[in-house]
Amino acid sequence: MQLGRLTLGLALAGALLAGWTGLGQAQEIKTCVPTRTLINQAGNGADIAVAGTATQTLNESGVSCQRLLRNNGSAPMRCMPVAQGVPTQTSGLLLNSGDQILMGTEGRQSWQCIRTTASSTTATTIEGLP
Repeated sequence: MQLGRLTLGLALAGALLAGWTGLGQAQEIKTCVPTRTLINQAGNGADIAVAGTATQTLNESGVSCQRLLRNNGSAPMRCMPVAQGVPTQTSGLLLNSGDQILMGTEGRQSWQCIRTTASSTTATTIEGLP
């Protein structure tokens, strides 16, 4: 009786270990390594003017490893992924003058920004591409 339980226990332990090994292989993490840079793609290389109408600041990208969105003007702006809606003077991510957001591969969506005061501002974007 004891030998039967031991054999069953060893078989169960072996099955669990085999399952964990397969699970580890199924969850392999692939790293996106940037090797080149793209600046202000939505502005054709120039700073992106952000005024009273929502302005495209980041185009959709299926390959970007990292993206930086920076308010390099003097007035605050609000930004939001296009899939989430259109930013307004009171909704979206607030970026004051000099603020920036660094996104990894989760930030591959299109983004729009709008000024929050009567003064316009400018945005700069940098994308790391593989």
